[in-house]
Amino acid sequence: MNMINELHSYTSIEALSAGITKSLIDKSVFKWSFPEDFDALFTRMSELAFGDDKLKVIAILGRIEAALKKPVFDIAEVVKLAPAAPAIQQLKEGDDRYYAALMIKRLSPDWIFSWAMQNFWAEPAVEKGRLVFLYIIFEHAENFETMLSELGKVGRIFLKEKELNESKVVALLLRILKSIRTLCQQNEFDCNLNVGKVIDDFVGSCFSHFSRDQVKANSRKNLVPEVIGLLLDLVGQRFSLAIEYEHYSALKRIRTWCDDAVWREVCIKEKVMFKLSKTIAEALLILARQNITDGELLMRLKNSVSSESQFADHCRRIAESGLLDDAIIEWLKAGGKKIATKKTISAELEVCKKGELSGVGDLLLRVYEGKASFNALNSSLDDLELFDPSLIPVINDVSNQWKIVSGLVYSLASKQFISLVGNLGQQVDVDRKLFEVAEGFSDDQRNGVVVRPAVLMVVNGKTQVIKKGIVKTV
Repeated sequence: MNMINELHSYTSIEALSAGITKSLIDKSVFKWSFPEDFDALFTRMSELAFGDDKLKVIAILGRIEAALKKPVFDIAEVVKLAPAAPAIQQLKEGDDRYYAALMIKRLSPDWIFSWAMQNFWAEPAVEKGRLVFLYIIFEHAENFETMLSELGKVGRIFLKEKELNESKVVALLLRILKSIRTLCQQNEFDCNLNVGKVIDDFVGSCFSHFSRDQVKANSRKNLVPEVIGLLLDLVGQRFSLAIEYEHYSALKRIRTWCDDAVWREVCIKEKVMFKLSKTIAEALLILARQNITDGELLMRLKNSVSSESQFADHCRRIAESGLLDDAIIEWLKAGGKKIATKKTISAELEVCKKGELSGVGDLLLRVYEGKASFNALNSSLDDLELFDPSLIPVINDVSNQWKIVSGLVYSLASKQFISLVGNLGQQVDVDRKLFEVAEGFSDDQRNGVVVRPAVLMVVNGKTQVIKKGIVKTV
């Protein structure tokens, strides 16, 4: 029997909710007419909803749309149920909070950002609900770094007001970090070079209100893999972060959470620690092949392993990899102690000191043109694996190095205010100040297809052409 035909027989939200649950279970909801039946249901729920029942109605609406996997209710009418930020924690059932959050996310009212911030920390149990709050925050924040910074500020106040002890803060932060890592793994976004420092500040802010007497040795050890995992997730988003020692700022902090014995246990037990040391070692090798030494990054490698002997093994393997300057080999084998090195704040700045502006423009062009080749190569990996599986690790290694080098070039060009105009294959208005024309291009033609982008630089607010692009006949 279709409950829509008997809507007026339901005299309470509880009874109506039970009827909807039955319709979801027997799948009859999928046979309802759209939009007529859903409008009728919403009208009846609105008639029965008073006070806190309105939040329950929002949860029911969210549940129906989640089951149908499409919007079916008039958003202009639904938003009237929530003129102000609701106290979603009044919903005792975790699933109700989750579905209400989903519906409010679709409504996107003015108060949604601060509301999601508070409930992200306050959600007691339902991780999928916490993730909905995080997605709301992520979609309304300026960028990932701003999101983390704001979350840290709200979290510090929340944790202090709740007066949670250290072990409870650790348990909550574990769930918080897992949600943030899920967001990183499900989305692609640009990260700034300071994201590692932001993570360090975020983690530190959660414990900043504790006095020394309130802190227990090794009580935070379970957080170590999640913090390291988050750092590596972001390296996956932007591989050039791997060569920036500041990206691993949080590593210095979390090392102080554990004594030597517990740290060795964590390094041996957790696979993510092996991945971290391998990532830093690869970054050091890439820098070494550019004759760049970074003592700070080397110390991060030392902090990522369980013993001095493991650190020495990593240094030895890098030194023996070949194609390195003798002085750098000596420095590596001595664990960074033998030669006096000028501290390299950033590999990007080191390259910047050496590059001529025209050379930077050429590099930017090469990287831009090479991107298509690497995309084609990556798309054919499955076929290559069938032909010769041994090629895959080699190609992945080259691809990772390419990502780092291209990241350096793009960052270097940005710092010099150098940019490209025109995408390959794009049809543009021909500006003779920016583009040369290929043979066969007549004077009366106004449009052309970009064969090579133009390279421009802004100096003192004025745009200069470093290298003209090329266009051909459409």
